[in-house]
Amino acid sequence: MIRVLMFVLLLAAPASAQNYFGYAGVICGLDGPDEDFAAEVAPFTNIAHVCPTGDLALDAKNLARTYALGMTPLYHVEPIFFECGQRSMSRRPDTALWEQTLRSIAQSGVLAESLILYLADEPSLVSVWPRQLRPVIQRIQTDLPGARAMVIDAFQSRHPPIVPFDVDYWGFNS
Repeated sequence: MIRVLMFVLLLAAPASAQNYFGYAGVICGLDGPDEDFAAEVAPFTNIAHVCPTGDLALDAKNLARTYALGMTPLYHVEPIFFECGQRSMSRRPDTALWEQTLRSIAQSGVLAESLILYLADEPSLVSVWPRQLRPVIQRIQTDLPGARAMVIDAFQSRHPPIVPFDVDYWGFNS
């Protein structure tokens, strides 16, 4: 059984015009030991959600495999930079885990320009605003020049969306 998460991906900056279609949480602990969601979804998407596991070699393998299947790795770095509660999200960079993540990326052979780093999921619902994301984006730009940052927010129709100007991709789910 395939568990696919769909959302609309909007470009935050016209200069980063790339077309992504489909979306799947394929390497985020959802697959069983005998399932390979990456191979199953590759025919109908070109972007795949990859979550860090804390295992340097496994993370490198997952990134490399996603890229080898023709998908852009959407690497979920939110838990590295933020402490997430049920109704809160506070900035808490885990420097050791970020350094390990950088080593995993280097070991994977996937170039920074080929990655999108999934920075935050629904930050406005937990009162995290664009100015609070800026230091993390700056760190990513310093450590991984060429990597792109993405935020997915929960659009609420009674309020206009706040699109951070310094992310490359902004999307929403409803």
